Amino acid sequence: MVPWPLAALFGALFILMLGWSIGLRRRVRDQQHRLRRHALTETSLRARHRELLDTVSDLVFVLTRDGRFCEMNRAAESAFGGRIEDFAGESIYGRIAPHDRPKLLRLLAGEGPGLGDRILELTVRDDRGFTHVIQLTAWRQVSRDRGGGFYVVARDITAWKAIAPALLDDEPAAGSADPEPPRRGSGDIWSHGE
Repeated sequence: MVPWPLAALFGALFILMLGWSIGLRRRVRDQQHRLRRHALTETSLRARHRELLDTVSDLVFVLTRDGRFCEMNRAAESAFGGRIEDFAGESIYGRIAPHDRPKLLRLLAGEGPGLGDRILELTVRDDRGFTHVIQLTAWRQVSRDRGGGFYVVARDITAWKAIAPALLDDEPAAGSADPEPPRRGSGDIWSHGE
């Protein structure tokens, strides 16, 4: 026979271990629930982020420190001619006109002027042979603790470049008089509602 103080001690230890295992099991279940909830939230945020990026008409792309593509939205995919999966890891220098490569190289190296000083225009060619002119409108270096690289926002100005010379040629000749402003009530768009 086991003496009652020893049986009481073993009984108390058994109850403590049972309580500890139940508490531990509950804690693990709560942590798993929290992790699942965070994973779902992160997945939905990533999907929302991707949806927002894809609805923007500006070109948004991410480059590594050495100029390789990491991520881009649909507008950038259209300008560069393919899906990001097709040329992820490819260097941007292969897509840029040779005369623009030194400008981009200086900017990536941090030697060139920042975008606050001037806007940088680059000529890019897609896989189908179409040429686009893009204008970098925002440029931010990603911190080195995230692996470094660059987050770029650009605008496709190909159509604007095509019509700009025609707009500049429509100026009146040097000796001609300025056109008269529209008269009130003449039926033009300026007089409606007066």
